[in-house]
Amino acid sequence: ELSGSDPRVPLRLQTLWDYMGAEGCAQLATEFYSRVYTYDEHPPFRDLFRLRAPQHLAEEALVGFLAAKLGGPRNYGGFQKDTKFVKAVHDHFAVYPDYVDMWMDCMRGALAACELGERGDECTQLITAWCERFAKTMVNSDSPAPITEPNSE
Repeated sequence: ELSGSDPRVPLRLQTLWDYMGAEGCAQLATEFYSRVYTYDEHPPFRDLFRLRAPQHLAEEALVGFLAAKLGGPRNYGGFQKDTKFVKAVHDHFAVYPDYVDMWMDCMRGALAACELGERGDECTQLITAWCERFAKTMVNSDSPAPITEPNSE
């Protein structure tokens, strides 16, 4: 029995891996990126991801990052994907404040679609609160998000 399955023991972000495991994190990553890669409400946001990596690679990276953040193996998937790694990946392009809301829309939808078991509401609350805090730290531009992606000539 998973340690996180005892409802008398409160879940914590750092121990969610015990409850969700690789399967739950993979489901969340798949649900999340299926929304991001089809986010037609704002094509520049969607294309920011589409043009940088195939969806399956983005999903694998997110599972590794979730593993490290949620108390799983620090080098899940072959190498460590910590906060420093994620920030370095995102430093190469503008992350606008509006993108935080779009990103969170995708994450909330993904969490709602996941089958997180009897403690799913707790998982969702913990992950949502952490994602809201973390996403705001990724912003590296004060400008509003562009309506169309600038030419990259």
